[in-house]
Amino acid sequence: MKLSNIFIEDTPNAPFSGMDVKSKLNKLFKVWPLFLLSFALVLTGVWTYVYYAVPNYAVNSSIMVKDVTKGANFLENPIFEGLNEFKSSNTVDNEMDVIQSGILMRDVVRDLNLYNDYFAINSVKRKSAIFYKDLPFTLEKMEIFTLNPKDSKEKKSMLVKEFHETYIVAEINDELIQIDIDKLVKTKYASFVFSYTNQPSLGVLENPILVNFVSPDELAGKFASNLNAETKDKQSSILYISLLETVPQRGVMVLDKLIEIYNAQMAEDKKEVARKSLDFLNSQISLTLSELNDMEKGIETFKNSKNVVDVQTDTKVYQENYIRNNREISDLENQIDIYNNVESVVSQETDGDISGLSSLIKSDPYLSSMMTDYQDSKAKISEYEKSIMPDNPLMIKQKSLLNSARKNIINHIAINLKQLEITLQNLTNENAQFQNKSNSAPQLERQYEAISRDVEVKKDHYLYLIKKKEETSLFIASVPSNQAKVIESASFSFIPSKPYPPVLYIAGIFFAFTVPFAYVFGGSLLSDKIVVRSDLSSISQIDVLGEISFMKHEEPFVINYKNNTPISEQFRLIRSNFNYKLDTSICKVVLVTSSISGEGKTFFAINFAKSLSMVGKKVALLEYDLRKKGLREDLKFESGRGISNYLTSNDFSLQDLMISGNEVNGITVYQVGKIAENPSEIMYSNKNSDFINKLKEEFDYIVIDTAPIGLVSDALALSEIVDYSIFIVRYDYTTKKNLGFFEDILKSNRLKNPMIVINGSKNSLNYAYGNYSHS
Repeated sequence: MKLSNIFIEDTPNAPFSGMDVKSKLNKLFKVWPLFLLSFALVLTGVWTYVYYAVPNYAVNSSIMVKDVTKGANFLENPIFEGLNEFKSSNTVDNEMDVIQSGILMRDVVRDLNLYNDYFAINSVKRKSAIFYKDLPFTLEKMEIFTLNPKDSKEKKSMLVKEFHETYIVAEINDELIQIDIDKLVKTKYASFVFSYTNQPSLGVLENPILVNFVSPDELAGKFASNLNAETKDKQSSILYISLLETVPQRGVMVLDKLIEIYNAQMAEDKKEVARKSLDFLNSQISLTLSELNDMEKGIETFKNSKNVVDVQTDTKVYQENYIRNNREISDLENQIDIYNNVESVVSQETDGDISGLSSLIKSDPYLSSMMTDYQDSKAKISEYEKSIMPDNPLMIKQKSLLNSARKNIINHIAINLKQLEITLQNLTNENAQFQNKSNSAPQLERQYEAISRDVEVKKDHYLYLIKKKEETSLFIASVPSNQAKVIESASFSFIPSKPYPPVLYIAGIFFAFTVPFAYVFGGSLLSDKIVVRSDLSSISQIDVLGEISFMKHEEPFVINYKNNTPISEQFRLIRSNFNYKLDTSICKVVLVTSSISGEGKTFFAINFAKSLSMVGKKVALLEYDLRKKGLREDLKFESGRGISNYLTSNDFSLQDLMISGNEVNGITVYQVGKIAENPSEIMYSNKNSDFINKLKEEFDYIVIDTAPIGLVSDALALSEIVDYSIFIVRYDYTTKKNLGFFEDILKSNRLKNPMIVINGSKNSLNYAYGNYSHS
């Protein structure tokens, strides 16, 4: 079993032990005033924020949008089956964007004539929002001024402090001014007429009224940013609309008006398309009727000139074929005329409205679809022109789509015209043959039939236009005023949605607990230094002899026969743990090192050597840091020749070195002597082995204080002549990177029998035994 498990597992920093949890709880209990202060400050801050923050209330409403892809549409009525060209293409996603648009909200604000925000200010400067209809006054003929850029950050406001019969006293920019009642007043921020709606209590107001001058456009922007429209799921056509507003009564007005204006605009948009179609149909009907009258007059003239009333055909078969082809030719000519009209209108980039032509292309659904895309692009451009600049990427993209739709229509018409002309030419050639075959019929009858056939075709065209006109008129009359059905009228709860006190208090309590907790334990989680025992998990296979508490001391020795302090008991425990592993029959050479300077290596070596001498053992302490004289300075004895002199010169023999030891508090100390110029090289001298072997003849323990192995390799040169190696780690000083260097040395087995001592522990240890106690 490992020494660290036998002797150290119940120490406060042992990882994964019950004592570890207890020590952490003890840490928390020790800083309970910090938790109390944190809770007091945070909860006070939350209460202050909740008290002074102007609450926002959620105003909610819901509507069902007529979505042809999800819900019922009025055009599904059998009466309107023939009106496919006017069917709605609305979708819930599109309507969500429309409802949340700033343009719609500006119309709402202007219709309601909304201006400004009003607040009551109490004695501790708390603001409470006021519904403008609850005020005893009103501001009429409002005009909000646009400030210069340098003044744009100023708060445009007025604080009403006193009511009088003919005037009020208000504060603007820390200056008191007198404003007359029912007279036009101009201030730096706005002009208005102040009028009483109810007779108020005259005098100084207990709670002055703050008027924030807000223009309709600014209010519309505020409402639009606080407006949200969404659906519960993708299959639903019900929109849930919510508005965050400081004055919920005003929010109800805004939502109700928003739905009203939305319905009106949607209905008007649908009617506008149909009206354009109706105008086109009326013009075509007038033109066709005029042509038909001319044709009928021509028949009348023909009959009068030929003095005939009725003409019989002699070649019925030829004439029927001729009539059939002529009708097809007429249809083709009409279709060619329509294609030419569409092409002519589309080619006009400034005025390319073809909304009335789409209903006439009944035989070409693909062209009708392209015309619909063209009109949709024009409509979106018209809508964008109201809200965005021409160089906006959305506008540029939409114009590109419009040009693409225009090119597609023109290309499609060109291909179809070519096909129609070929067909027309074929029919014309056939008719020429029929006409030649009809030459045997009387010339009179042939002339009459030619005229009458044209009249019949024109009549059919006229009747078709009349039918479309009636359908379009029926559509305009039948468009409902409500495009969206109100499921739930606007309403609100008196519980604020923002700030929401329960959430803030819960978050505050969590924060109040987290800050002290992070203060206590955050260092161990974020620090790159060794702060808890568990940070040594990467070298957990190495025995931990013990921990040495952090303490400030002036004397080098903290342990003696009469000293029973916690730190002296810790050295005794380390001595016991060390001896547990030893074969005490021979002298033991112990190398003491660390990763960097300042980890307490020399301090430990001195007191560890002293603890060994206190059990009747002869102990030699060697200052083998050949680069600095730390041990001699700590023990404060006179400088003289020492180990370095022996290793570098022949005039200082081994016998001279043996007798140069200084007796200090029961241990024999061999100082380094002069600072060597080549310490790394002389550490490999065979004289080191001779010196250690000589010491083994006289001493039970030899403790070697070496240079840090994380800085120089001197200590590693002695690894072959030592029996045990003690590596010093200091809490809050040794870095994890330094520990990684030690781990690499362990993996290469460059230190014999390595063990660890942890210095600088700040955990309190209690001792009580016999006639003494210490905490």
